Parts: sequence; structure tokens; C-alpha cells
Amino acid sequence: MRRMFVFLICVIVTLFSLRFLFNTTFFPIHDYTHVTRLVEMDRALRDGHFPVRWVRDLGYGYGEPLFSFYGPAPFYLAEVFHLLGLSFLVSIKALLVVMTLAGFAGMYLLASKLFGRTGGILAASAFLLIPYRALDLFVRGAFNELFAITVVPWIMYGMLNMKEKKSWRWVGAITGLFFLLFTSHNLMTMMFLPFLYIFGVVVLFGVKDKRTYALKLHSALLLGVVAAAFYLFPSYLEKGFTQVDKLIGGYGLYAYHFLYIRQFFTGVWGYGGSISGIEDGLSFHLGLAHVVLAAVGIAGWFFLKKKRSEKMLAVFIAAAAALALFLTIYKSQFIWDRIPFFVYFQFPWRFLSVTTVFLPLMAGGAVLWIHKKSHRILAVCVVIIALLILNLKYFAPSKLLDNPNALYYSDPQRIQDSMSDTLPDYIPIGMKVIQPPFQQPFELLGASTKDQIQVFVDRTQEKLLSFTLQKPTTLIVRTAWFPGWTVYDFDQKITYTVDTTTDFISVPLQEGQHFISVVFENTPVRAVSNLISILGLLGIAGALFYGRHD
Repeated sequence: MRRMFVFLICVIVTLFSLRFLFNTTFFPIHDYTHVTRLVEMDRALRDGHFPVRWVRDLGYGYGEPLFSFYGPAPFYLAEVFHLLGLSFLVSIKALLVVMTLAGFAGMYLLASKLFGRTGGILAASAFLLIPYRALDLFVRGAFNELFAITVVPWIMYGMLNMKEKKSWRWVGAITGLFFLLFTSHNLMTMMFLPFLYIFGVVVLFGVKDKRTYALKLHSALLLGVVAAAFYLFPSYLEKGFTQVDKLIGGYGLYAYHFLYIRQFFTGVWGYGGSISGIEDGLSFHLGLAHVVLAAVGIAGWFFLKKKRSEKMLAVFIAAAAALALFLTIYKSQFIWDRIPFFVYFQFPWRFLSVTTVFLPLMAGGAVLWIHKKSHRILAVCVVIIALLILNLKYFAPSKLLDNPNALYYSDPQRIQDSMSDTLPDYIPIGMKVIQPPFQQPFELLGASTKDQIQVFVDRTQEKLLSFTLQKPTTLIVRTAWFPGWTVYDFDQKITYTVDTTTDFISVPLQEGQHFISVVFENTPVRAVSNLISILGLLGIAGALFYGRHD
């Protein structure tokens, strides 16, 4: 009966918060590029390119290493739905439904460990209905960020379970969750990791066998990094070959995007952009009901829980939420000015992601003030109804589209012509001149009219062509250069140059017959990272299947 009650609440809150997703003509979010990313991943996978790093249609048709730097995990999951027969658009919708259900389940399990089932239901409902999730869903379209936020409660739940269970299987489970976090969103990883680590350390104080727990905690964290090495290491070590650093200047400079405290409680909900001052086109409500519930809940958590370790957890969660809020306001700029990597966060209000997890968790403690079980259930139902009434208006798009295909399409030519300007972040750094895509991907400069190129393979990661030259000629391969592109002639690696104006691959050739292959190969960094990841994934499998006992 209790499980049915939990399931019913989950379904009700999910359906209400995602009600617009079930409109067949709906997908009007601010960031409409997710379908494009999924299309490009699908095309690369069907070409046999795995793990996906390079995509061929973005970068104005010259390609770019999108998934070497943009978290691929959500799109691999969405690709599963597409392979099951769903369209690209519906696959993204399915991903959102799964993330929402997983978010409810993760927060429910975490809060239930601390406050019981009614506290779990309250915290999970508050988590799904907090305004910042609506901001990510229906205004910013920040699905990778939302994916990372969804994983965090599961990691915290795993840490609490790990202190009670002797089995090392929880190490494997937490490692897998860290893997999902690390491969979903770089900035969310950097933002949440210190909080998660300190959470684990605080949990450590309530464990009898501290040495074993510390070993498990650090093993899970290290093994998570190892498993995600295929993405983490290249994304850091090879980012200098892209134009991503342009994101941290101009509009993306953090100094223009601090908040005022009153913006946590006031302002009209909008669908615009972030600007300097208080006249932002989008709002940053914490949710008044969420703040009140969090205050009541953290007081109950601290004063009504008897164990010292539980009080320490309450203090940490409250302090972490307060610190995250402080880092969003102008008063914290001195911190941002002194920590170099903070510049990559761009928007200080991203730290509301932390409060999106911690405020609902604090709210779950409000049930501790009600001792009678039937009264708890009634109170939780009333509060959930209030949350729906107060916050449901945020979980709506700015408008519905009569023709979603105007923005969400899979045609390669349209992606090249229209989407490259929208997704320029990871264009190779040498591409200085942006121009419309060429009709011919290959050209023999000044060649005889008799020199005809035969193209046998033209895939994302591989081009195979053959021709016979009457005189020395230069072959131009209109693919943007990035480390890893290698040219072979009859299986012999040959030297090429990179045009400094276009960043295309330029191959000088002598007269005679040629069989040219242009292949996107692993650099030493990628090759080693792939191997490390394989070892990490084997470690996860070993912990899950053979870690029954200490």
C-alpha cells in the first residue's frame, strides 16, 4: 500500500511537471540544439565511430570534435530510445521523462534514509517542482546540466548505504554513478564534486569502521575517474585545439551575471537571457514554499535527530546550500576573482544547481515535527498540492510550435547551414574563415580534367578515395583539422600540411596512382584514456558481481 502511494505521488508530480512534453507538437525550449546533437551522434555511431568524438555536419560542414568536450552520456541514453524506433525528437522527450522519474526516485531514496518514507515523498516532490528545474527544462534547455543534477542524489544515497552495507557492490554502484556525472557535464562535475566529497567525509564520522569506509569512498571516486578517463582526459588536455576559450570572454564573463538576493524571491518568470543587473530576461526564484520548507526541515533535522553524526549532516547541508547561494551574488566576486577555473562557470547563478538538490533534501526534514503517521501523510499531501499550485506555472513553455520541424530537424544540409552558428563552441582553433559548406568534400588543385576522384567511403571518421594523377597535385580534404586526422596512401602514412586560412587538410602528391585514406585516429592521449576507461569499467563490473563481502 505504501509503495502504491509513493508510486502514485511520483506519477502525479511527473505528469503535471512534464504535461507539455506529451503534446505531439511540443518542444519549444530556449536551446533547441539537443536534437541536432543526437542526430550527429546517431550518424557517427552508424558510421562505426565509437566512442563518438567527431561529428561531421557541425562546424559549417567541416566537422568538429563535439563529444570530446560536450558530455556524451545523456545522448548515448537518448540514442537507445532512437534505436528502439522513436524519432529523434521523441527520443529527447523520452530522455526527459526518464530523468524526471530517476530524479524523483533518487531524492526519495536519499531522503527516506534520513526522514522515513513520508519525508522521502516530500523531498522528492519538492525536488521535481523546484523552479530551477523548470528553468533548465523550459527556459534554458540545459538537459546535460539537468542530467547531472539528477545523478547527485543517487550518489549521496549510495554513500549513506555504503556505511551500512558490508558488500563492496555499493562501491561499484557509486562508481557507475560518478561515471555518469563525469560524462554528463564538465561544469556540474567541478561544481558538485567538492560538495559530494565533503558529504562523504561527514558521513564517515558516523561509521564505526572508518578506515574501510574511507577506502570504499576513495576507491569509488578514483574508479569513477578511471572509468570516465576516455572523456575526462582528452576534454581537458585537448581543449586548447578548439575555440572553447572564447566562451569565457565577452557575454560569458562571470562578472556580468551575478545576482542580487532579492532575485531569489522576486521577479517575473521570463524566457529571455541573463544580463548584468536585476533586469534579467529569466528569473532565479528559489520558490518561497521551498525556502520555508527547507528552514522548517533543517531545524527539525538538527534539533529532533539525536545522533551527533546526523546533526553534522544537517549542518553540512545547510552550510553547503548557503555557500552555493552566496557564490551566486555580487558579494562573492572576490572569490571568483581569486579562483582561476571559476571563469569557466560563466554564470555564477549556475550554483543554484547545488541548492536544487540541497533545499528539497532539507525540506524532507519538515515531517520530523509531526509525530503521528496519519497526520504526516495528510500534511505531505497538502504540501504537495500547495507546491503544485505555486510552482506549476513555471513548468510550461513560452509558446507551442505549430511546426516543430522548423527548429528540430535531422537534414545534414540544414544542420550545416543553420545550426553551425548556434553551436560554434568546439570548432577547431585554426578555422579562421567561416564560409558556406563546399559542395565537394575533396578537390585536386589544378589537376587535369582526366584526374577524376572516386570516393569509396565518406564516413564521419574515415574517407577512402582513389585517383590517378597526370602531374604533381595537391589534394584538399575539406575537413577541419584536429589532432588525430591521419592520411595514408596505399597504407603508408604520408605527411600533409594544414592550410592556415581554412584549416583544411592539404596533401601534396606526385603523379601516378593513389589510394588515399583519411582517418580520424586516436592520439596518444585518447588511446591511453580509452585503455584506462576499459580497466575502470572492468573494475565496476568486478565490484558489482564479485563484491558481495569485505
